Amino acid sequence: MAREKKQKESSEGAPEWMVTFADMTTLLLTFFVMLIAMANFDKVKYDTVKASFKDSMGILSGWDEPKVPPLIPPIRQKFNNEEERMRGIGYRIKKKFVEEGKPKSVSVAIKKEGLLLTLKESDRVGFSTGGIQLTSEMRAVLDKIAEEVKSESNRIAIAGHTDSQPVKGGRFPSNWELSVARARSVQKYLIQKGVAEKRTSIAGYADTQPIKGEDLKKSPAERQKANRRVEILVARKYQLPTQ
Repeated sequence: MAREKKQKESSEGAPEWMVTFADMTTLLLTFFVMLIAMANFDKVKYDTVKASFKDSMGILSGWDEPKVPPLIPPIRQKFNNEEERMRGIGYRIKKKFVEEGKPKSVSVAIKKEGLLLTLKESDRVGFSTGGIQLTSEMRAVLDKIAEEVKSESNRIAIAGHTDSQPVKGGRFPSNWELSVARARSVQKYLIQKGVAEKRTSIAGYADTQPIKGEDLKKSPAERQKANRRVEILVARKYQLPTQ
């Protein structure tokens, strides 16, 4: 009889503590599922959940939508990506001329303003004497530069520079007109090779921005030759944030 009574009692249902434990476990599971579901804020999902709670329970009428701060553009990352691209362009251009045995055809430098490519006049690279016609070597150099920069969206500023010797006769009354005309010649050639015209600009500085630094150690004639140059600046779109 005792055994039958014990079996009868045990068959009436689960212990009370087990029911409470199961309820608590279910609530915790529901709570964590909600946390995971709302970890990545989605306004549509948020409105759906809010409406469900409001309609079913009627206790969240004063539930305000969270203030979502505006996204801050990752300027530093954009700067880093652009810096990497510019260094890559400069490296590939320099490498091409080194492989061809012409390492001094183009001077490459990373500046605050962007990637600066300097084409100094040499025996082959430059323009016709006192003129604006590109030599064949100058066109070959510009071909490689155009190949690297035409797919970029950065602004390209082309600046012409001359030496301090005054222009004697010819079609240009001064070095100012000559420097602008030479920059224009380079611009036109780059456009012919696929660089978008709207990305380009030109300027002429005559002899007002002479080369500094190591070129000061050269002879006057060598310095004059070094100052006869064209600079192509691939301008930055993003400046390094101060913070």
